[in-house]
Order: sequence, then C-alpha cells, then structure tokens
Amino acid sequence: AGTALLGTALDVMDASSIAVEPPSWLAPLNGAWVEISGYFAPTTKLEETNELLVTMNKWDGCCIGLPPTVFDSLALRLEKPISLQGQHLIRFGTVRGEFHIEPFATGGVFLGLYRIDHGRVTTEGAG
Repeated sequence: AGTALLGTALDVMDASSIAVEPPSWLAPLNGAWVEISGYFAPTTKLEETNELLVTMNKWDGCCIGLPPTVFDSLALRLEKPISLQGQHLIRFGTVRGEFHIEPFATGGVFLGLYRIDHGRVTTEGAG
C-alpha cells in the first residue's frame, strides 16, 4: 500500500517541470521513519557504498526490467556503508530510515522526489 501511495504523485505532478509541488496528501510522510521493500542497486559499480537506488520494479540499468521513474523510486543514504562484493546486480530487500519528500533536479531535469536518510538494509535477497 505504501508504494502505491507514493506513486499517486504522478497523477498531479508534471515530471517535465522542475517547479513541482508534491501533493498535500503525502505531507504526513515527510520526516517519518518508514520501512519499505523494493529492488535496490548502487548508482555505480562499487565494492561498497552508502547510497542505493530503491525501485519498485527490477531494473539492471540497461536491459532487464523497467527503468524507474521519479514517482516509483527513491534515493537511499545508508548510515553505514554496505559491501557489494560477490552480490547479484539486482537485489530485493527491505530498508528502514527517515523518509523525505524533496523534489530535486539537475540541469533543468526533474530527477527525484523521495529520499530516505539514516537508512539501514534490514533484509536482503537476490532478485
């Protein structure tokens, strides 16, 4: 139910504009501690990282699965780095942390809406 609620922002926000205002019904989640499950991967190939992309669908960054949108993915900043050595590229897991709704853009392109800070991976498995 939680990921479906986050996806409702698509109904009222224009992803082609960087001047966006998140829907008011998401406001109570801003700053809340949440637990969410999804597919996650580092933004680049590293041996360890403290940042992951969490998506609703499997995606390998190239050829497998559906690319995430700003409405069905989030940036995860981990409290402590995790090792990625010997792990599958696509992993499914559950993360917990402080949820933020904060539209961000670079070069005039709307890149994201959701972020989790102080994150911890609580369960993990191969996708």
